[in-house]
Amino acid sequence: MIWHAILPFRQDGLMDREAEDVLDVVGPRLRALRRDRGITLAGLAARTGISESTLS
Repeated sequence: MIWHAILPFRQDGLMDREAEDVLDVVGPRLRALRRDRGITLAGLAARTGISESTLS
């Protein structure tokens, strides 16, 4: 999933504050869920087809 396809951007290409706040919460939550399930970042990338750099 490409973040810019689903999150609003301003005319100057920057995300609005609300979108930044969402991403600040989503990352740690996904990391915790992944670790709770014993899934490595590389494993999640392989299972989802999303690159490690995008997931991290």
